[in-house]
Amino acid sequence: TGPSDGETFAGFFNGYKILGGINLPKQIAAISSSGSRHAQLVKGKDDVRQDAVMEQVFLRVNKLLAASEETRKRKLKIRTYRVIPLRPLVGLLEWVSDSIPLATFLTEAHGRLRPGDLNPAKCRELIRTEAERPGSTIQSKLKVLLKEIGQRFRPVLRYFFFESFDIKTWWTAKQAYTSSMATASIVGWIVGLGDRHGMNILMDKRTGEIIHIDLNMIFE
Repeated sequence: TGPSDGETFAGFFNGYKILGGINLPKQIAAISSSGSRHAQLVKGKDDVRQDAVMEQVFLRVNKLLAASEETRKRKLKIRTYRVIPLRPLVGLLEWVSDSIPLATFLTEAHGRLRPGDLNPAKCRELIRTEAERPGSTIQSKLKVLLKEIGQRFRPVLRYFFFESFDIKTWWTAKQAYTSSMATASIVGWIVGLGDRHGMNILMDKRTGEIIHIDLNMIFE
């Protein structure tokens, strides 16, 4: 927040929270002159310069999408956040508030809403067992996926929208999810964005949009 907004940086709250991950990033909180709290993520032993470059790419893509009548009409854009490299292996990232990793929601929702279904670990075990079986083929693995797993591991993503939004906003949130996922998937394919898994895709509980994080594997 800048001086023009009447708010300036006043300091940091004492303490921090260690998050999961191989390099143990830390969540800290800055305090503004008005006393409001602003969460931030500090990464060490992790080069965030590529993250910063990708955010610049996303901002440029958003300008191109806004300039086209067709994409502007469809409200296509990529959610961005601020990344500030401090040193080659140290950086500060904007904390995406009111969001949850896709994998976190799905894992919790499957256990809560589909307690009789297979759990994710069992699904992975079934696929791995078939993949390592002598004589395994693409068709046999597909059969395991559709028959043994698909019928006993039913979708739960819809409940994210049922639980996070009311009847007036859930359809808008679903549309935002669809358009943001499509846009990020197309741009991610073009730039060769890798390391995409459920913990690196956040879902915004206020808008339904998805946000890609950990953007340090690019150009394949």
